[in-house]
Amino acid sequence: MRTKNERETTLPSSGAKCRIANMNSDLAVIITHPWGPLGGNMHNNVVLSAAMFFQALGVTTMRFDFATSQIGRGYKEVQQVVEAADYMLSGQHPSYVEAGQQQQQQQRTPTSIVLVGYSYGSLITGSASADIPNCIGCVSIAPPVAVKHWLLLFNSGYHVQKAKKRTSLPRLMIIGTEDNFSSETSFTDFVDSFPDASTSGALIKRADHFFNGREKDLMNVIGQWLLSTYADVLGGDLNQLGQADLSKYAKKDSSSSKDSGGEKPPSYSCVSFT
Repeated sequence: MRTKNERETTLPSSGAKCRIANMNSDLAVIITHPWGPLGGNMHNNVVLSAAMFFQALGVTTMRFDFATSQIGRGYKEVQQVVEAADYMLSGQHPSYVEAGQQQQQQQRTPTSIVLVGYSYGSLITGSASADIPNCIGCVSIAPPVAVKHWLLLFNSGYHVQKAKKRTSLPRLMIIGTEDNFSSETSFTDFVDSFPDASTSGALIKRADHFFNGREKDLMNVIGQWLLSTYADVLGGDLNQLGQADLSKYAKKDSSSSKDSGGEKPPSYSCVSFT
């Protein structure tokens, strides 16, 4: 399925097929999918729901299919996320033009990236966040904590450590209380292993790993996190996300623990949502 705002294109280096909705926003959201060998792709219900959620807020989105088998140690997949970010930040993506209309608005090149990864994709985006200085936030949906070693051929430790490299990067991790692959305990232990001041955890009650029929609840949690994390810019109005200038949150040095601006996100232990 393609949303009305999306255009199909291909990343030039990896050849990854992607769908981009250019909403002419300062922020771009890149969304990654579950493990391909088990059927994961950019048409997954959670990936599509996230794309539609951000597009409704006027935010530019990209979702893509990893151009690999995903049977490996994750290095190539991380590089594809970095390539996707570079592609968006350099303004190579399709112009903002309404269907059947001529271009009328001045084009805005995104200056900030939020990464949203689902399942296997969350392990990849977490690792890639260390290599994208303009990444201002990372959302991990149903990280497969209990099976991460298998999915990355016993290389998950490398990627998890990379994901922790930017100590002040705002992070949200979400899981259902009935997740099929990871227990609440393993999830909370995983969340607690990340920097306290920048990491939030959320449990969605009675949801499993696949969130079928619970996509709205999932997006509501992400919306609450966005309002809290970027409160000084959004002013309590999520609809400002598409017009807000979030460049002050971007870091000049992805390996530095110093902030480039903005307030630190609130610190949470794992919070449950019905």
